[in-house]
Amino acid sequence: MLRIVLLSARRIWAPRDCTLELPRWGPDRPAWRTRRGVRVALVLLVLLVIVPLALRASWSPRLREKAWAVFGAPADLPPLYEAYHDHELDVSRLAGDPPGAKYLYFDSHVRGVGWGNAMQELLLHSYLAYRAGRTFVWYNYTWSDDGSKWSYYKGKPIPSRIPLSALINGPIVGGPVFTDANAPAPVSIAQDHFNDICPESARKTIKNDDVMALLGHESTAGSLVEKWAEVLSTVDAKCVQVPRDSWAVFDIWCAPRSRPHRACS
Repeated sequence: MLRIVLLSARRIWAPRDCTLELPRWGPDRPAWRTRRGVRVALVLLVLLVIVPLALRASWSPRLREKAWAVFGAPADLPPLYEAYHDHELDVSRLAGDPPGAKYLYFDSHVRGVGWGNAMQELLLHSYLAYRAGRTFVWYNYTWSDDGSKWSYYKGKPIPSRIPLSALINGPIVGGPVFTDANAPAPVSIAQDHFNDICPESARKTIKNDDVMALLGHESTAGSLVEKWAEVLSTVDAKCVQVPRDSWAVFDIWCAPRSRPHRACS
């Protein structure tokens, strides 16, 4: 009996072969589970998932658009209104560059703000040019002018620049003036046409900083328009530009206490 117990214990505690046999890669396994198949799957994952997400989230707009040219652009991109840009330039070229015409361009116009803010500034810019007897140079409604075609706002693609004629009509964008026979002729031209007839070397720059200094007191939109008209009446230069690094002529945020150098629009 004791012998039987000892033999049973020996069998229980005897060392066994516990080697785990791992599956081998071989021709009998599915193609996608081979080493080459896994590498191909990883490459496809990067190209189809990770790269598009990175392009949307973190890459610079211009680099993102170059990648779109290679891998394909998203299907939800909004239009760029190229036909409107072309039409604006055609209208401005038809107006030409009449003898005695003088131009005023505000390169300091707002960027990256809502349409309501941009439009109130646009109206005042065009009115100031009219009061000064100069042709107004209109510009795009601009979210970004970094060279990209599209920008992102709250995760959605938007055009970086929209031609104004896609949003409004009338004298501000080259339409005729019926109420004042003495209005500047042409009353307005597109920025691209201004660039053609007024090269950088031919432009006189005037900063709002300097005009504000002439006022000597906190301004209103009305007093600033009057002072600008007075200053421009003494300028013979055909092409006048308010440079981008100038203080904005009109404060779209209307906070004169925190920004005493600006006039509320």
